[in-house]
Amino acid sequence: MYFKPHKLYIHKSTPSYQDENGDWQEGTETVEYLCDCFLHDASTDIKKAYAGTGIIPTHTVNLDRRDDLGIGVTVTVKEGELIRAKSQIVDLKRLSAFNYTQIILGSK
Repeated sequence: MYFKPHKLYIHKSTPSYQDENGDWQEGTETVEYLCDCFLHDASTDIKKAYAGTGIIPTHTVNLDRRDDLGIGVTVTVKEGELIRAKSQIVDLKRLSAFNYTQIILGSK
């Protein structure tokens, strides 16, 4: 059985800045494709593991090992043009034995 992977997009923002005339230019936010991934709803075991921590997990995302992701980064997971999840990374696990990264999406 083959599962079609989802697409992971990362939100990058540029801060406001003052140009050479002294006028303030508003910062912008861009959304860039990062990699293929597999999105899953958070299981009851994962929800139990975060109980009492103030973190409410909604989804888990499995992807090839990446060291450029961090907690607090906003990501969007799409299936074609359909947005399946849009949230901040609340936890991150780099599983070296399996050479992949698991990110937990949710809210604090």
